[in-house]
Amino acid sequence: MESFGRRLENLREKNGYSKKEVSIKLGYSENTYGNYERGIEIQH
Repeated sequence: MESFGRRLENLREKNGYSKKEVSIKLGYSENTYGNYERGIEIQH
């Protein structure tokens, strides 16, 4: 089964977006969004 982060990455690439573009649209920093793709736990 594909991980959540891998699915995010695949969908982003399939639709031609960079990490920076997606992070701006979501209102996160590029580093925070990258952590989601890498599966790093985000502390709130």
